[in-house]
Amino acid sequence: DDIFLVYTWYSDGDRMALWNPAMREFRRLHVLEPIFPPNFHAIRNVVGFGLDPLTRDYKIFWIRYFYEVIRDESGDESGDDIFYPYYVVAVYTLGKDSWRHFDLLTMPTHRSIYKSLCTTCIIGAYYRLCTVVNDGNRYGILSFDMRLEEFREIEVPASTKHKWGSLSLYNGSIGLFFSQTDLTLECIIDIRVMEEEGCWIKLVTVKPFPEVSRPCGFWKEKEKELFFETRTNELVLFNHETHEIRYLELNGCGSFLGLWAVCYKESLVSLFGQNDDDG
Repeated sequence: DDIFLVYTWYSDGDRMALWNPAMREFRRLHVLEPIFPPNFHAIRNVVGFGLDPLTRDYKIFWIRYFYEVIRDESGDESGDDIFYPYYVVAVYTLGKDSWRHFDLLTMPTHRSIYKSLCTTCIIGAYYRLCTVVNDGNRYGILSFDMRLEEFREIEVPASTKHKWGSLSLYNGSIGLFFSQTDLTLECIIDIRVMEEEGCWIKLVTVKPFPEVSRPCGFWKEKEKELFFETRTNELVLFNHETHEIRYLELNGCGSFLGLWAVCYKESLVSLFGQNDDDG
């Protein structure tokens, strides 16, 4: 069942809310203030949202990377900023309507953490693709256990030729996209599926064709269609067995964020039912 986390960033602070389209409910959440002094600023924010399978309570994890602004005697920024060597991790529990910080040492910044193509949360664990900077920029997957509130890293198939990767969901499993650009600047995409933790099978290689810019995720479960964004920011469905392309008459209006595609299942869970004090 799908409830969406809405996250935006403004110059005066962050905003978070939960949205249930089926129930027409929108619940704005209070945001945890940084534990650093005001001269520290966050330059990277990663959020994830999922269900604790034991308590049936929803949780958000929030990863932030901070730097300290150094000013000269006149009060102007000197440009000699100091980057904090650890990510700051916090967890929000909907039933308690409260945040708590993790031990800072649990998340060193030798990982660069990326967004997934959709909500890659399965059976109480949320998955995000990352690169391990101190190990040849190799890819890995950072997994967060919603029940134990623990991070762990999962290996992905070794590859040196691929320049871009991302995660999606495929038939109740994690799907991994690896893409490269050939000499004609056309995109070749390898798609793998994780059958169990750390065990991958190759699903298909999508051969190059000029329309494709990047993948946006899978269509319905057990179907052979994939969402792609074209070079002109249009959304298309591509059948990797028949190679048929269907244009969906949706475009990203040139947005630098690109297009996202999410398969949605209605949820009848109220966003206000877990906290009697919420109005």
